[in-house]
Amino acid sequence: MLDNIVSCGAEFLLENGYQAYANTTKAVKQDDNWCTPLPHKTVATRTGLGWIGKNCLLVTKEYGSAVRLSSLLTDAPLPAGTPDDIRKSAESITGKFL
Repeated sequence: MLDNIVSCGAEFLLENGYQAYANTTKAVKQDDNWCTPLPHKTVATRTGLGWIGKNCLLVTKEYGSAVRLSSLLTDAPLPAGTPDDIRKSAESITGKFL
């Protein structure tokens, strides 16, 4: 389902004169170490959606690490958040030690 949404978004942007690349499971190829050139969680952190937690997963303020990701790269002028490079702890988010 995410692949279809991202592919439709890329088609829309291309039809409107922007460059777009759907970074879907069909397009992403992992190497022998199961690494990809541009992981979805890296894209998510660079757009300000969250940070990489101690579990090496993307962590968002609203949903924690319970998120599904796909990414669409484009030159369209879209709003984005500020990247958060600081590794956060539960205490810094909630204000209390868990």
